[in-house]
Amino acid sequence: MRLEAPGRDYRRYQMEEYGGVDVRLYRIPDPMAFLRQQKNLHRIVVQPQYLGDGLNNTLTWLWDNWYGKSRRVMQRTFSSQSRQNVTQALPELQLGNAIIKPSRYVQNNQFSPLKKYPLVKQFRYPLWQAKPFEPQQGVKLEGASSNFISPQPGNIYIPLGQQEP
Repeated sequence: MRLEAPGRDYRRYQMEEYGGVDVRLYRIPDPMAFLRQQKNLHRIVVQPQYLGDGLNNTLTWLWDNWYGKSRRVMQRTFSSQSRQNVTQALPELQLGNAIIKPSRYVQNNQFSPLKKYPLVKQFRYPLWQAKPFEPQQGVKLEGASSNFISPQPGNIYIPLGQQEP
């Protein structure tokens, strides 16, 4: 399986928070007919149905944005001294880091399952903890250069478990 993902700067963009790669395994009823339809057997093409991020993340962003703006309006409305007196009397009204804290988004699967094929298994694999794909120990090809089977960066192993044929 080929996966393309952000490289070394993924932590900076909070990609690890997503939790991994969404993997779905489907049963292909007639595999030979399916493969005949493909133009390139190295890149299988299936038309997905994109769902988007969903309304939940949009509403989260709107709520956080409106909350921050409403707090700033209240800061401009009341004097600094009156705000300090109120927060001393009622400490639960202190803002703290809530206004600068980034919104917490729910990571939804952005594609619906394929309707043409029965779904066998679905899981999220932790991409950032994946082990690189390496050849088995002791595998050598006679007459090949010494770098014939060296691990390539970006090639990772995703265990799919024992599946029925």
